[in-house]
Amino acid sequence: MNVIDELRRSDRAPLHRLLNETGNFTDDECAIALELIDAVLDRPGQKDYIVRVCRDGDAVLGYYCIGPT
Repeated sequence: MNVIDELRRSDRAPLHRLLNETGNFTDDECAIALELIDAVLDRPGQKDYIVRVCRDGDAVLGYYCIGPT
């Protein structure tokens, strides 16, 4: 069953892979997406960005990030 869940540090590598494999994002866009993921992981008290992950069991299917542009 798919669930929307909190971002975990172990999600970073699968999300990096998903961003690169979609073919929809430039290298710069992938780098920025990872910077935002890292900001949430490295500063859990920050209030600028919200990242949630869609997963099926342990498999990461996707994510969303909400924050200022």
